[in-house]
Amino acid sequence: MNSLGFDKSEKDTKVVVAMSGGVDSSVAAVKLKKEGYDIIGVTLKLYNQSDASKSKSCCAGIDIEDAKKVAIKHNFQHLVLDYQDKFFDGVINNFVESYSNGETPLPCVKCNQTVKFNDLLNEAKKIGADALVTGHYAIRKGSLTNASLHKAKDASKDQSFFLFATLQEQLNYVRFPLGNFKKSEIRKIAQDYELVNDIQYQTDNKDSYLNERSVLDLYYPKNIDEFSTIIFFHGGGLRNGSKYIPEFLKNKNIAIVAPNYRLSPNVKAPKYIEDAAAAIAWVFKNIENYGGDKKLIFVSGSSAGGYLTSLIGLDKKYLNRYNIDANDIAGLIPLTGHAITHFTIRDEMGIGPLVPLVDELAPLYHVRGDAPPILLLTGNRELELLGRYEENAYLMRMLKLAGHKDVEHLEFDGYGHGISIPAMPILLRKVNELTKKIKNLN
Repeated sequence: MNSLGFDKSEKDTKVVVAMSGGVDSSVAAVKLKKEGYDIIGVTLKLYNQSDASKSKSCCAGIDIEDAKKVAIKHNFQHLVLDYQDKFFDGVINNFVESYSNGETPLPCVKCNQTVKFNDLLNEAKKIGADALVTGHYAIRKGSLTNASLHKAKDASKDQSFFLFATLQEQLNYVRFPLGNFKKSEIRKIAQDYELVNDIQYQTDNKDSYLNERSVLDLYYPKNIDEFSTIIFFHGGGLRNGSKYIPEFLKNKNIAIVAPNYRLSPNVKAPKYIEDAAAAIAWVFKNIENYGGDKKLIFVSGSSAGGYLTSLIGLDKKYLNRYNIDANDIAGLIPLTGHAITHFTIRDEMGIGPLVPLVDELAPLYHVRGDAPPILLLTGNRELELLGRYEENAYLMRMLKLAGHKDVEHLEFDGYGHGISIPAMPILLRKVNELTKKIKNLN
């Protein structure tokens, strides 16, 4: 017997899922699809779209496209049924009449009595469905012929009251797959994420070290479309370190890409810079395949990763080779990165760490007013590594003098070079601010 109580396989069990476009009904549909059921999603058009409110209630009438996107993404059929007349006749007119008579109408109960468990239920039977599924928080117990209604596991979200008028024949036919879940659990399912490890972003048949290091990890939300992406480069002085997904950035409705790159002394500049650019180019060319928006790609990194962020974002030649304009990066947020030529590169030139150099491998060398928005994050000026605070302060000043309109430098008092704990919330806030701004412009 399958999870819906039928003595047959899931693939041979056809179900109609009432989909409002909201989280609950979408999770119910996707959950059953993953279990192998033959799913048909149905969304009811209850209002003229132009008259719909922005409410997230199931009758708001604005989420048809959201339901359709879920069905397309998870490869099941989706239908839209125009029930405007049925809704007004069975629910709205009744509400107005009851209210006018001094009564307290319950439109949700009336909708379940008429539109959902009468009209839609009959439509499901015509389609040949074995059951009608909804996203209600309620529990149905019993067999195919003597089902009973019970309160949901999550008492704070229980909706069994709104179903009190459900007839026995109707209750035998409907199913509530979310009844045994808490709302918090459903939100977690809806925010399902996938981690893909060691994606090759460039290859060279003659260079095994390049192939070994030219990999990235991708952590992305599976049930969100057109999400933002943060490319985060690890630190380690361009000599050490390995890719990682910052823990704080997980489960935040964004994707994180963590690339590796070749390291000194195995290679010298600009090889690791070119690797980082290749990783960024891979994201631009592939993130839409995972549901992301390539207009919302942000670049960040810590220490050496911050240096790579600033240099590639300011010196356009590294991405030009991939026909990508560095100005298409949505934002640059380097953490404690060099603004002068990196000390490892200076060491490769025979220059000591206390001798500053600004050449073509320094972000400062490529200051320009039309660069993407920039947020520079460093530790306290007295605690930071060498002159890292001052470098970034000078970079901000020169960018402003060059006409840049969106550059900030934040100093974390009490912190030295390791600023990940205070910086991550600021990084995420900046990404969210810029994401909202870009979406509003589009």
